[in-house]
Amino acid sequence: MNKKRLLLIVLIMITGLLLASCSGSSFQTTSWPGLTLHEGDIYVAYQSHIYKLNPEFGTEMTRFPGEADNGGPIFYSDPVFTEDGNIIAGSYNNSLLSIDTSNF
Repeated sequence: MNKKRLLLIVLIMITGLLLASCSGSSFQTTSWPGLTLHEGDIYVAYQSHIYKLNPEFGTEMTRFPGEADNGGPIFYSDPVFTEDGNIIAGSYNNSLLSIDTSNF
């Protein structure tokens, strides 16, 4: 193969990769559920909510936020408890949220 053909093939491959990445299709970010045990309760961060589950039955006890907000956070990390009992969770909008568990 001569150098011109090799260069043409490489340029076509790079152009194809660039065009494929600019498809313009929207997608929803997803993640694995983050799971944390705290004082006998199970907390799961998944999509747009942090759930508090009953450890015996696995049923939902409560969630934060109460209703999904389309512009709200999408959680991607395990909820972490601070010394004062607050929950800290990371979201895809590049922020850390601190949630007061006294109202949870």
